Amino acid sequence: MLMNHVDASTDSIQLPRLLVSVRNAEEAQLAVDEGVHLIDVKEPRRGSLGAAAAASVRQVADICDSKFLWSVALGELLDTPPVALPADLRPTFVKCGLSGCGLRANWRALWQRRMARYGRSAVAVVYADWEAAAAPSAGDVVAHAAAANCPAVLLDTFDKTRGSLQQLMTRDEIARWIGSVHQSGMRAVVAGSLTREM
Repeated sequence: MLMNHVDASTDSIQLPRLLVSVRNAEEAQLAVDEGVHLIDVKEPRRGSLGAAAAASVRQVADICDSKFLWSVALGELLDTPPVALPADLRPTFVKCGLSGCGLRANWRALWQRRMARYGRSAVAVVYADWEAAAAPSAGDVVAHAAAANCPAVLLDTFDKTRGSLQQLMTRDEIARWIGSVHQSGMRAVVAGSLTREM
């Protein structure tokens, strides 16, 4: 069900059934016209969670306004310089990837520092191919997300050339991951080129 008149607070929001990623205002308007439930702004040419241009993010924000759920990808946590949203933009969800963070003992503190300004809009990201991404394991990310009071955890793929989510994880593995997130009191979001059969 499409939820109208929502803001950045996630406390009372049930996650929508269909999320579509867009790069610009034209794609966002098409998605809205087709009844998509959540608009996700990112630039896939810059990576799995590549940040879109600031002007594009603002244009999508104007389309979504307070009537549609929308999320923004900020790239990877270790990107330099880090991407930040203008203070007046308030997406429903904000996320950044953790590639390379498996090699950094202080990644939790870095994530907290980067995402603190987004409050309950900040969600954590698990990469199914976390070893190839040198990212923290799924268990480590879920535990961190619960401690950080994240509303949700996203399961995605880092290297799109290695195959879809279904090629990296079995249905049972995905189901167990979802269960672990729910047991930690958070919502589970599954992405990564899913098919109709999923």
